[in-house]
Amino acid sequence: MNAIRSAPNLRACEPPAAAEFDLGALVDGLSTALWLYDFDACRIVWANRSALRLWDAASLDALRSRDLMQEMSIGVRNRLAQHREDFELDAARRIEETWTLYPSGAPFRVTAILRRCDLGDGRAGMLVEANPDDGKTPSTVRSADALLRTPVLTALFDANGRELYANPSFRAAFGPGRRRCEDILRDHGDWAPFAEGLAAFGEHRATVRVATVAGLRWLDVHASGCNDAVTGDGAFLLSALDVTGARRQQQRLKEALDAAEAANEAKSRFLATMSHEMRTPLNGVLGMASVLEHGTLDRAQARSVETIRRSGVQLLEIVEDMLDIVALDNRAVEITPTSFSPQALIGAAIEGARRRAEAKALRLECDAAALRTLRFVHDASRIRQVLGHLIDNAVKFTPSGCVTVSVEPLDGDFSRGLRFEVADEGVGVPPGEERAIFERFHQVDGTITRRQGGAGLGLAICREMVALWAGEIGVTAREPQGSTFWFTVPALDATG
Repeated sequence: MNAIRSAPNLRACEPPAAAEFDLGALVDGLSTALWLYDFDACRIVWANRSALRLWDAASLDALRSRDLMQEMSIGVRNRLAQHREDFELDAARRIEETWTLYPSGAPFRVTAILRRCDLGDGRAGMLVEANPDDGKTPSTVRSADALLRTPVLTALFDANGRELYANPSFRAAFGPGRRRCEDILRDHGDWAPFAEGLAAFGEHRATVRVATVAGLRWLDVHASGCNDAVTGDGAFLLSALDVTGARRQQQRLKEALDAAEAANEAKSRFLATMSHEMRTPLNGVLGMASVLEHGTLDRAQARSVETIRRSGVQLLEIVEDMLDIVALDNRAVEITPTSFSPQALIGAAIEGARRRAEAKALRLECDAAALRTLRFVHDASRIRQVLGHLIDNAVKFTPSGCVTVSVEPLDGDFSRGLRFEVADEGVGVPPGEERAIFERFHQVDGTITRRQGGAGLGLAICREMVALWAGEIGVTAREPQGSTFWFTVPALDATG
């Protein structure tokens, strides 16, 4: 068949004159479908009767007029281009594979044998010999078809790294011609580990940068040892997925993260510097206000000095909050355990808020009589800081009534830790805001916040401080109004 030069009479070699048979009629009578395919025109130029029936064509002219390019998927086009390259490299090559055709819209499987055929005028063609393939199971056919269509680059190499098979995606990536696996990987220093692992029929994975038709691309490569299904000889299967886009995205994300971290670090340095610079003169203002308070002042002057002191304290609290936020962001806050009296700690925290409470005629009450003899080992400074924030917050948002501070054993046992509560009769927390109020800069009611002051950092600092010792913090509503803020301090050691 390789010697066939003309179509459709297939008389490349004329039989002896004495022979009384018609070669064309003989070929037309075969049950095997035969046709000639023109690679350049993407059309069938000749077919016997069995092929016409297979293609559901009324006549040879009707089949010739069909533009098969319009009926082919990209995968089929790549496959035919690969076959053309194979025939150019090896004119005597014979290819056998399973095809799924759609002559009348329904799938029809055939076993096709392909050979090179010169059509004349320098045109390259292919002789196709096709028989119905009823012996293949659907799963086998589908797996073969999936291999031809998958975007995963797949190739089979013999034990010496010579290509035995490559799917269309592999050919599209690396261009025409057969190649050695080493040629693909060695320039990037990745061939040696592949060779070592595959020599023992092992497997190897790597992400490598290789030269492809589209330029340098990153491929996620997996190779594993196996046996050639045709010869049984040792071989290895290589599959690769182009991850260039994913790596570019990862790089962009890394650059964005680095930039964000650098900006955050710069912000932290700025806040720390400015906070320190502001705290020094503020302490001076508060100190002078305290001196003036103890001097001889008339009523108007006393009110002015109190305004200076109150405004200075409010601003200093914001500065201190900013310093705490910077320290928490930089993980510079550590827990330093000391032995202390919880009752004394609560008393000190209440005294720190008493002046503001008295200015609003609020009562501050403490329920800690049971703690008179208890000693607790933990970071007293940080616990007082959190408790002080909650008491200040309760005083700030309670227009009248009482703020009560209490403590009880954690899970009913002082040896397990403490649970602090600050109950107020204030405006309360709207439903659905119980978690959000502990986020940085979150403000439930902007009008109230502007009237009372604050930057929305106090509760966020409390939450992050409590998290340092693996405690919990939360808020519950009170009836008829108000809120109870609570936090837990798991024990390091407690005695009573």
